[in-house]
Amino acid sequence: MKGRTQPSVVRLTHANPQRNLPAHIARGRREMNFVTAFGDAYVRAELARRGGRLRFHATGRELQVSGFGIADFVWIAWRDAPRGEEGMGLSLRAKPQKAVVLAFEMKLKDWRRALAQAVRYRYFADAAFVVLPPPVAALARQVLATFRDLRVGLWSFDQQTGRISKIFTPRRTRPLSAGARQKAIAILSHKLRIPPVS
Repeated sequence: MKGRTQPSVVRLTHANPQRNLPAHIARGRREMNFVTAFGDAYVRAELARRGGRLRFHATGRELQVSGFGIADFVWIAWRDAPRGEEGMGLSLRAKPQKAVVLAFEMKLKDWRRALAQAVRYRYFADAAFVVLPPPVAALARQVLATFRDLRVGLWSFDQQTGRISKIFTPRRTRPLSAGARQKAIAILSHKLRIPPVS
């Protein structure tokens, strides 16, 4: 029939399905796997550091705070239990100033872009970090003074071993915008279906 095209057969060259995907899709999947593996390793490390007692914390992925970017991974924890809620599970009803918000940007290669994004997270987080695979972190380490000047942490994460290496960890400071911080906590509350901060 005129005007109709014949279907073509796409030849798959790899047994691994991800390797048959277009490069930009496969890269996105690898990066998401990297983020997930880091999140799991970070929570395990925090639990180990606190002797298995970590009652008041929450994590979120791809937290978008309008105007300040989308953090790949966010950690929020409370120094004390909210009054009257000891052992009652997760709640964000604690006073916002008692919460600690950490935001992480992860890239498999482009550390410059990760740094530019992490700088924006300082508006809503107590500390912002760039997390990279060890070989890329070694390259970024050459400009460690820039990370220090911008007060953005530089960590490496080996996905094969689950090891997190803290090259530079900035001192926690108040976020640059109290409004952005409240917005971030409210968004995280909504995503996790937790009662919002009062």
